[in-house]
Amino acid sequence: MITYAIRRLLLAVLTILFVTLVVFFMMRSLPGDPLLMVVSRDQYSTRTTEELELLRHEYGLDKPVLTQYVFWISGLFHGDFGKSTYYTDPVNKLISRRLPVTLYLGLLAFIIANLIGILAGTISALKRGGKVDVLITVLSNIGITMPIFWLGIMLIYVFGFKLGWLPTNGYTSPFVNFWLSIKQMMMPVACESVFAIGAITRQTRSSMLEVKQQDYIRTAWAKGLGERVVVMKHLLKNGLIPIVTLSGMQLGAIIGGAVLVETVFNIPGMGRLSVDAVRALDYTVVEAVVLIIAIIVTLVNLAVDISYGWLDPRIRYS
Repeated sequence: MITYAIRRLLLAVLTILFVTLVVFFMMRSLPGDPLLMVVSRDQYSTRTTEELELLRHEYGLDKPVLTQYVFWISGLFHGDFGKSTYYTDPVNKLISRRLPVTLYLGLLAFIIANLIGILAGTISALKRGGKVDVLITVLSNIGITMPIFWLGIMLIYVFGFKLGWLPTNGYTSPFVNFWLSIKQMMMPVACESVFAIGAITRQTRSSMLEVKQQDYIRTAWAKGLGERVVVMKHLLKNGLIPIVTLSGMQLGAIIGGAVLVETVFNIPGMGRLSVDAVRALDYTVVEAVVLIIAIIVTLVNLAVDISYGWLDPRIRYS
């Protein structure tokens, strides 16, 4: 088990390094001069060559691309993500303000998606062929195919403008105003979780139906065990492996999908930060955001792989 975890950690490090390499050189291949984000176009045209070179030197843009990458990677080991050319602040400071917002939104959506998805999928499997099964299946298919940005606009129009029940944008920390924070998060969390709910519901239903046909499940029913015991102790636990795999993938999708949701609802998180940084050709911010997301997704996948041994004792790591 420990050997397997170490191997997976080493593979994760290599994956993250590869991601940073690709993103770094792709960002450097984009057209445009990032100095235009430091000075206006008029100032850019009126400044002398020497002044522009001094600015490039200040932001490390005068060095070869490979040298910039090496310096950036070495800075990461010291906790230095560089300085933003657009915000003129250290990237560490920007990340520390935006990351908790995205994690708060993403974890809420992840928890709700799993609770609703697993519950709905299990009920659908137990009521196979009935009206409840048909209704849940139809709703899950709709959730999978529904565009996030369209759903966000519709929710804003109905619950924000027409009914006036919920705030249409913004973010408030739950430690500042808990109820206002919950109201502001309702629509974004619904948008973030709708696809995951549909996907997890369908996977849970399929997995439960497969496990339901096993001999040990029929034996448990024949022994007279209660429905709750059969579902929780035998049916659900043995059918969780594919669900856990999908849930791990959905968490990465939820964190990545924050780009759309945070833009629609004007939430100051990592997604909104990355959009603004891409528009501004702010290389250092984009690289830092991608790195953080890659680390989160990699750690989630590692946790999913290790959890298989707990869910199914027959699995052994060699």
